[in-house]
Amino acid sequence: MNLAFERDQLIERALAIKQLSYLVISMRQKLLAIPAKLYLRLGSERFPRETAQECERFIHEVLDELAKLPECVETDWVEKLEEKEV
Repeated sequence: MNLAFERDQLIERALAIKQLSYLVISMRQKLLAIPAKLYLRLGSERFPRETAQECERFIHEVLDELAKLPECVETDWVEKLEEKEV
C-alpha cells in the first residue's frame, strides 16, 4: 500500500466501493440474463426448460458466493473464514 501511495495510485475508499458496486451489479444482470439469451438463441428444442432452470440454479449459486464479498473487506475476514471451516 505504501508503494501505491508513493506512486499516487491509491483511490479513495468511497470511490472504490462505487466502482465495485457498479461492476457487481452489471455482472449480476449479465449472469441472470444468460438463460433467456440461450433460450432465444438456441430455441426450446436445444435449450429445454429444465436446462434453463438448472442454468438459473447455477447462476444463483455464483451470486450467493458473490454476496459474501463484503465480508472479505473486513480486516479479520481470514480468521472468520478459518473459524467457519473448523
